[in-house]
Amino acid sequence: MDQGAYENPQLVKELHRDLARKYQIHKAKIQEIWRYFDGDQRGLAFKADAAGGVILEDLNDRSLGNVYKLMLEYNLCDIAEPGSDYLLNLLQHRATKSLSEQYCEGLKDYFGDYPFILNSMRVNNLRHISDFKYDFTMFWNKAKYGESLRTTTRKNYETAMRNLAVAESDRRSPRKRPALSCPNFPLS
Repeated sequence: MDQGAYENPQLVKELHRDLARKYQIHKAKIQEIWRYFDGDQRGLAFKADAAGGVILEDLNDRSLGNVYKLMLEYNLCDIAEPGSDYLLNLLQHRATKSLSEQYCEGLKDYFGDYPFILNSMRVNNLRHISDFKYDFTMFWNKAKYGESLRTTTRKNYETAMRNLAVAESDRRSPRKRPALSCPNFPLS
């Protein structure tokens, strides 16, 4: 299986370790600075770290194409709201929860990665450009998190599924890399 940046489980694990380490070191300073900022300063700080300074404006923003299908919780309206600890809570969630925990459960009103992607597939017609007919990816096991396996026939796939608790496809992994990179901006 071709492993681009989004499908590389080792990269995702390293990004998570890096985020967790930086969070432990800089947590208090980040909280102090973030709570000092007004809404405009929060927006500028968040946009400064975004690719090209462009991020979703709110939950209904479709101006960036399919980005909203994967990264809805990273939107300017929620993050820059004055007096809100939303970004701090999101940062804490991404830095302190294991990748498997993040896969299952999200921050307060948001889905975890798995239900978020399933919902986006149902509601927003999110699809991967490739067909992963007999592929699955493991997300519940720390050691094998993000590893994808391919079977070649339906029979082999069904046999593998009987031996595993959960079957997933690679279309869920693209959410993880940006989800771990975005919270790094206050740590930069």
